[in-house]
Amino acid sequence: PRMLACMMVVPLLTVFGDVIGVLGGYLVAVYYSGISSYSYINSIHTFAVAFDLTGGMIKAIFFGNVIAVLGCYYGLHCPAGAEGVGKATTRTVVTSIIVIFILNAVLTFILY
Repeated sequence: PRMLACMMVVPLLTVFGDVIGVLGGYLVAVYYSGISSYSYINSIHTFAVAFDLTGGMIKAIFFGNVIAVLGCYYGLHCPAGAEGVGKATTRTVVTSIIVIFILNAVLTFILY
């Protein structure tokens, strides 16, 4: 259940991040840089393709799997006490970042 939940939530967070990024880019482009709304929206339609979103979702599923596996592994093998939990959490975060960085390079090479 943890893996399934993480593999579902990370893509949802990715969609949320994409939407917030586009809206933030719109606000900066239109109100700070003086680019017209039409130019910004038209550039999205011109340069963005559907596989940009699908490829990101595929990557997010893999990243969610990595986070869940490493979190479960280090969580089940942590020493007793609050200090052990803190160390296991730190190991999980650091290892996840490294593995996701490498996996991102591999998936980018395969998908694109």
